[in-house]
Amino acid sequence: MSKIGNFNAMQWPLLIFIFSLPIICRAVVSDNETETIQNLSNIITQSLQNASTYELPTSANAHRPLDDGITDIGKYDFVIIGGGTTGCVIASRLSEVAEWNILLLEAGKFGNDFTEMPSSVFKTILSEYNWGFKSIPQTTACLGMVEQRCSAAQGKGMGGSSLINGVIYQRGDPQIFDNWAEILNDSSWSYENVLELFKKSENFDYSNRWAPVNESYHRTGGYLNVDHVIPPDELTGIFLDANKRIGYDILDYNGPRLDGASVFQLYKKNGRRQDTFTAFLKPILHRKNLKILTGSYVTKIVIDNVTKVAEGVIFTEGGKLYRVSAKKEVILSAGVYMSPKILMQSGVGPREHLVDVGIDVIEDLEVGSALIDDVATQSLLFTSNLQSPSQSQEEQVKDYLHGVGSLTITFPSQGVGFYKSNINNLTTFMDIELVGVKTTKSGLGMKSIGWKNDSYSATWVTTQMHYK
Repeated sequence: MSKIGNFNAMQWPLLIFIFSLPIICRAVVSDNETETIQNLSNIITQSLQNASTYELPTSANAHRPLDDGITDIGKYDFVIIGGGTTGCVIASRLSEVAEWNILLLEAGKFGNDFTEMPSSVFKTILSEYNWGFKSIPQTTACLGMVEQRCSAAQGKGMGGSSLINGVIYQRGDPQIFDNWAEILNDSSWSYENVLELFKKSENFDYSNRWAPVNESYHRTGGYLNVDHVIPPDELTGIFLDANKRIGYDILDYNGPRLDGASVFQLYKKNGRRQDTFTAFLKPILHRKNLKILTGSYVTKIVIDNVTKVAEGVIFTEGGKLYRVSAKKEVILSAGVYMSPKILMQSGVGPREHLVDVGIDVIEDLEVGSALIDDVATQSLLFTSNLQSPSQSQEEQVKDYLHGVGSLTITFPSQGVGFYKSNINNLTTFMDIELVGVKTTKSGLGMKSIGWKNDSYSATWVTTQMHYK
């Protein structure tokens, strides 16, 4: 497997939070929903059992072809590699032009009833919907993790990481967009301009009037439904009040500025996850100019060695190799880990490394060597006497069918704050994001993040001591 910078191309770091889910409210359903409730309850139980025993893959051997014969499947105007968070949006927009033919290749499969539940996130991380990347052993990070390797979750399936993430709708710091515009000398990157594209995609449901929202920065009518958790929980109110008392503004973090405290906006509809396949592609699957191939693992972009033009793509599916040609463009949207890997396998990357692994060099570029990831920690723990009412799994499913309750959320508390530390004086960008949530000890949580037993246990022993 090729290496990228200091990391194996299949193994890069990402820290993720593991939290348990509280109870919000109850709903009443009619008798004819009994079968649906039972089926969903069975799905949750089975998925929990699967996650507790599932072992993430250590290679892509499942996609290895059985022989070297290649079948040509013709030409498309655009070939999109990766049906993830970005690829689904690109396919949707390109297919709006009826005379263009688009092929979308995705190595994973479609989501299901379980991935639709926002609460499923930490179970789907331990499933075939996650590529299962890990960093190489670290010396200054991941010290509490098994083999000192960080977990690097990346979604595998139609919708990509939007299938397994926290459904948080967060555009980013407006200052960063303006900074990109200045660096590139291209005003199209300014926040004022990209804002119109964000708003075009959005169908904002201002269902929680208690949450801070700058309505001029939102719009309805787009593919992606965005709303809040209903009803708001007590801890979120406490978090916002604490920020206000020490001088921070309560604001819409997807508005003109980021510095302050807010309430998470989530891409979900009627309590269900709106991954980008569900939002952008499912409504337009009737378009005849769009073809989607799942289980299709791209091994190489075919690039002309002289013109440096991408001519097509080679991929595996069902143990066979296929080649497809692109008349206009090959669009690579395989995620932060797979995109540089595919580029290097196609001959675009650091010359010394490509030669070392026997790949012909088409372009000598530092592909993949500048990965920078956020640092995350869940080690700041407090205790309180806040209580959540207990609820059976069937009761949770009843609530879910009405678009409310614990299965409709990832983080039980929805408060978030963005702050500027005094450590980094080079920029004015916000460099700390603080989220306060309710959490409990969980063996599944320990497995998802990859903690060592002793590290995880020590954290919770310390926490339990505070209760005494």
